[in-house]
Amino acid sequence: MPASTPIHETLLDSDQNIPERFFARQPILDRQKQVFGYEFLFRSGSQNSSCITSSAESDSATRLMVDNSLLYDFEALAGTGKTFLNCTREALTTGLVTLLPARSTVLEILEDIEPDSEVVEACLRLRDLGYQLALDDFVLRPGLERLLPYADYIKIDFRLSDAPERGKTRHFLKGCRARLIAEKIEEEQEFGVAIQEGFDLFQGYFFCRPADFSRNHIPSNHLSYLQILAAVSQSSFEWKVIAKLVRQEPPLSYRLLRMVNSANYMVRCEISSLERALVVVGEDGFRKLIAVALTGEFGKGQPSELIRQTLQRASFCEMAAAHLREDPTEQYLFGLLSLLPAVLGISMPQIVGLLPLRAPVKNALLGESNEVARSLNCFLKHQSGQWHCPGCNGASLEADQMHDLYRRSLLWADEHSVS
Repeated sequence: MPASTPIHETLLDSDQNIPERFFARQPILDRQKQVFGYEFLFRSGSQNSSCITSSAESDSATRLMVDNSLLYDFEALAGTGKTFLNCTREALTTGLVTLLPARSTVLEILEDIEPDSEVVEACLRLRDLGYQLALDDFVLRPGLERLLPYADYIKIDFRLSDAPERGKTRHFLKGCRARLIAEKIEEEQEFGVAIQEGFDLFQGYFFCRPADFSRNHIPSNHLSYLQILAAVSQSSFEWKVIAKLVRQEPPLSYRLLRMVNSANYMVRCEISSLERALVVVGEDGFRKLIAVALTGEFGKGQPSELIRQTLQRASFCEMAAAHLREDPTEQYLFGLLSLLPAVLGISMPQIVGLLPLRAPVKNALLGESNEVARSLNCFLKHQSGQWHCPGCNGASLEADQMHDLYRRSLLWADEHSVS
């Protein structure tokens, strides 16, 4: 592209006819398991996460990613955290990425970019403008030392490296000021290993999959909460029973009333009783309200991202129910329960044994891939960047529908993740 071509003219100049654009958000956490930022993955609807095979396709994906980051406001979706975005050679050298906000954007330099003089000069210009830079999928190779002075983060893939390799890499990077990010950390045990090896930040869903469960018994207050969850899980809505149980738990009652008075429900005057809250939000709304409040109470002391993930799963499964001919209330509960073992630190069989669930729901929670589990399977595929999931498409949930539900559930979870 000629240097005189305006940056904005590079956006979508060859991509106007692409009907679908998909993105997923993957968390990056610190040592305290608090959100540091998010990497946003993106592909057009005609591409899968592994289908970019040429530099032209890669550049097209980057142009679309920049456009999408503005369209969907990734800065807002990252909250107070950093926004990590893949960046190709073209995006670096032409200044395309300067359309993005410097204060929150981390530009990930892809591993196949040759660190020649043009790239080094581009990195220097971008650093001077306030952007932070990350070296993606870092492996030892000649020439990379030229980029190290400009790197704020270095990402090392735990799936593509073993401990000896990572040891050599850390030795090579000794004295480098960049913070190390361990990528694809999917188990709590890997998180511990990464900490021992000196990594500062961690990308993956390890917080959703504890290595083991910290206790075999359920604390008394959690037993009370599970009793309330069991009551709202019944097909018949027994208001007097539910209200009595909730009133016995003042922190839960307070959280419920605080939530129903929040901007999400747009009430005209303050609601000060559970009865009034039921009238305002309705029976199904009240079931959901209690489930959200219970999740917040269960999750005290847990990573905020774990609670956000739990609520997003619940919302996605509920919305997917219409496409999959399932019960939305049951699907909402199923999505929420799917992460409750990680939240509570107890096993799924313990939780399932305490709740009045249909056999197919229990079986799905225990790992069976049945009709009930389809919604969650679709969510997990999309979350990992597998936009075209045959099992989901065959279940009357097409890729574009799946992405719309993912985006809406993400926004809903962000709005309802109150402390």
